[in-house]
Amino acid sequence: MTVAAAPPVNFDMGRVISAGFGLLARRPVPILLLALVFSFLPAIVVGWAATYLAGPQPTPGVVPDLGATFQRLGVLETIAFVAGGVTWVFHGGVALVATADAAGQTEQIGAQLIKGLGRASLVFVAGVVASLGIFLGTLLLILPGVLLSLAWSVCAAVGAVEGKGFMDMFRRSAELTRGCRGALFGIAVIFFIAAGALTFALRLALGVPLLASGGGQPALLTFVFQPVLSAVIAAVIASVSAAAYLELRGVKEGLAAAGLAATFD
Repeated sequence: MTVAAAPPVNFDMGRVISAGFGLLARRPVPILLLALVFSFLPAIVVGWAATYLAGPQPTPGVVPDLGATFQRLGVLETIAFVAGGVTWVFHGGVALVATADAAGQTEQIGAQLIKGLGRASLVFVAGVVASLGIFLGTLLLILPGVLLSLAWSVCAAVGAVEGKGFMDMFRRSAELTRGCRGALFGIAVIFFIAAGALTFALRLALGVPLLASGGGQPALLTFVFQPVLSAVIAAVIASVSAAAYLELRGVKEGLAAAGLAATFD
């Protein structure tokens, strides 16, 4: 289980990553079904939108049309913000699976996911707003965006599992992650590198340039291989994120499996 009988006394990266993979190994069906709906299918939509809605890429050696360039960037960023909201809903759903698993209430997974649908719209909106905030923070010398992403890294789990309101999600996540953001950053870097390496390997295997996008890459990559890879990576990341949320509650609140069972009362 993600949360042991006795709560952890410190946030441990290795334990969190191991717990995330363990969760995915124990509960592959609900997590992969969530990945299908909230990662694989959205990745296909994003690929289509980036190809057909964003407009053509600038041609190397040709002075770009600034209006068309800014329009393309606007479309791509809007897609990214919406995708961020969908990702938060996915992470919230996996957090519900992880909580039921850790509490020994696996028969409640389906009921909890259905119950979580009522909170999905709020989590989605919060994810879109957070994506926008992180984007703007990144424009300010990158560091503010990184700090915001770490402080808000378990917002989706808080919204789905604890049913917090809009502002309380952000406050609660900031409280839980305080003092542990260095370790959370380490986990994020590990998965960023791993995801980049897998994406590079996939493109290399298909003979596609790393920087090619939209109409510059084959349809099979855009609509099949890349969405499948994205869904698998997303399932792993969401599982580890859920494990991190439970670990943080164990460290900060002394919450053990018995305490989690109260979530289902």
